[in-house]
Amino acid sequence: MSKLRLIDKRTRKTGRGRTRILWVFLLLPVLFVTGCAYFNTFYHAKKYYKQAEATREREEITGKTTGSASNLYKQSIEKCKRVIDLYPGSKWEDDAHLLMAKGYYGQADYLTAEQTLRPFPQKFPDSKLVPEAAFWMGLIAFAQEDYSDSRRIWGSLLQEFPDFEDRQEVEFYLAQGQWQRGEVDEAILAYDRFLEKYPRGDWAANARLDLGDLLMEEKRYEKAAEVFGQVVAKGKEKDDRLEARLLLGKALEAQQLNEEALEVYTRLELMIDPDVYAGRVDSDERETLLRVQRASAQVARQDSLLEARFQNPGETPEDTTQTVVETPDETPPFLPEAGKSAPKPTIKNRNPDDPKDRRLGQVMLREGAVLGKLDRPWDAILVFEQIVGEYPRSVFAAEAQYRIGYTLEVLLEDFEQAQKAYADVSKHGLSSFREEADRRAKNLNTVKALLATAATDSLSRAISAAVEARFMRAELYLFQQEDAERALNEYREIETRFPGTPHAAKAGLAIAWVTQSELGDSTGAMTKYREVAEHYQGTEYGRQAAQIVYGPESDPDPEEFTGPSIEELRSPENLAVLEALREQEDAAADSLVMPPTLPRNPQPDLDPGDPGSLSDIIKRSKLNPEPEAPVQEEAPVAVPVPAGESPVDSTSVSPDTTGASGNEENQPAEADTTGASEDGENQPAEEDTTASKDGR
Repeated sequence: MSKLRLIDKRTRKTGRGRTRILWVFLLLPVLFVTGCAYFNTFYHAKKYYKQAEATREREEITGKTTGSASNLYKQSIEKCKRVIDLYPGSKWEDDAHLLMAKGYYGQADYLTAEQTLRPFPQKFPDSKLVPEAAFWMGLIAFAQEDYSDSRRIWGSLLQEFPDFEDRQEVEFYLAQGQWQRGEVDEAILAYDRFLEKYPRGDWAANARLDLGDLLMEEKRYEKAAEVFGQVVAKGKEKDDRLEARLLLGKALEAQQLNEEALEVYTRLELMIDPDVYAGRVDSDERETLLRVQRASAQVARQDSLLEARFQNPGETPEDTTQTVVETPDETPPFLPEAGKSAPKPTIKNRNPDDPKDRRLGQVMLREGAVLGKLDRPWDAILVFEQIVGEYPRSVFAAEAQYRIGYTLEVLLEDFEQAQKAYADVSKHGLSSFREEADRRAKNLNTVKALLATAATDSLSRAISAAVEARFMRAELYLFQQEDAERALNEYREIETRFPGTPHAAKAGLAIAWVTQSELGDSTGAMTKYREVAEHYQGTEYGRQAAQIVYGPESDPDPEEFTGPSIEELRSPENLAVLEALREQEDAAADSLVMPPTLPRNPQPDLDPGDPGSLSDIIKRSKLNPEPEAPVQEEAPVAVPVPAGESPVDSTSVSPDTTGASGNEENQPAEADTTGASEDGENQPAEEDTTASKDGR
């Protein structure tokens, strides 16, 4: 959004009256007082205010606040107070009140500014400055983001003073206020009406720049490019035209018109500085420079080897001459051609605080980014290297160095060199790019470690490490490089190479999520979710997919599980049923020939009023006779089964095939196999685990 331009443009218009000597002499005392009020105080108040405004504008351009503007505003306010205190009733008193409020506004002390101006219409009802005071009251509310109050104040101002000289500026701020309130369609309409009314007005360029920014936010890139183009063609100020060219390039980038955007950026660079390319080497010159550096490194390496051999006390110089690495007669391929020296580009030390150099740095960064989009990574790196050289230890250098690492990582997939480039970002001071570079370098480290584990570890762990490395790489593509297609390819590769595993289920779930969230294909995503839910029902990922497709399982309703009360359970009818069941169980137990066991432990008598649980009743009904001789091959006994129970349970006789004697008759045996004898015959064993295995 364009910055508010609040420079005091008002010039007081003074009329010419008839002068007579008599009146001059009569008015000399008044003129003397008025002249003192102006020249001794208000004149200096206006001077300090103008100096403060100029200083503030410079600080806004450079982005550095020194405090000088605030001090100048303070001096202006003090001079205004002197006018009000020492010369009440003078013709400059209303001017002093208004200027003092503007000074507080410049200091961002909006509350005091409002308190200074609010009584102005009542205190100076006949002042010609009432409309301007209302205008500034609207600005104070606007600065406090009270857009409704500012609209109310300015609406009243334009209605009461339709010929207000700064009406165009008020209407511009009214449109801007609608944008700030989130009324997008109304703001676009307001800007359009403004430009129809003031197509060549003083605020037309600001309105077009604002409108273009708003259209960019709404992703209406083609219309935004058209609006920025109008500023390029019709803008009165050079700065507005240059800014519009930069924004035009961004709008073309958003439309994937990268060739056109590159042309806009290169032309803009030459408009800002015709010698901008003197500090940049081309690809051939860069290769030559690299060859020289490699050759110098080899010579230094050979010199160090020779020095090490001569310093070894165990060797003689004669021995050393036989082991010196011989240099081939022909020139190595990495050395520069004969007579050709390494290029030395003209490096300019640019000042990031200078408006011209600042804008040039912004354009060069966009040029490098577009070159990367055009699949010209090395050309992009050359541009970024020029920025690093010409804007050392600045935010421009930090961003350029970060983009070098990004280009190496994303476009060239050289992870090792990318890590080195990311490490160099810290050389250019603290910035958000340094933090982001550290994060990306750590992510690359993780991928490298996983790949190394996959290459050296055991098979199962190697597979897991390889899969995790692929997942990590997919996440790098998706979240770090914002390349959904490459991430999908990684997930599909995992799904293909590890079918039927939880890895494939996780990859399938990721594919569905990316398809919906990044590609906007809800139908394709739902198909994938359904596939994962059906094929991987036993995994957490399958359950997550099922919840997305079929909705979450409903929580159990406590009312559905509300059983009868204790009093209801103790009813005579229920007790009679339990007593009949107990008798039936006792009869079934009496009909069984039970194996000899140790004497049972005495059980406490049941309270007739407390039947206990069904398992307690059954447990208490089992017989525990004294140990007798083992009973061999007893015929199976039919056991009556209570109604509602399964024919096979822990108290019934079931065939045991582990110790069968060869015939097809079922041998009586307890479910517990620990009671089998060593000769293979099935011995009945008591369910009580306290008995010994041999019955003794």
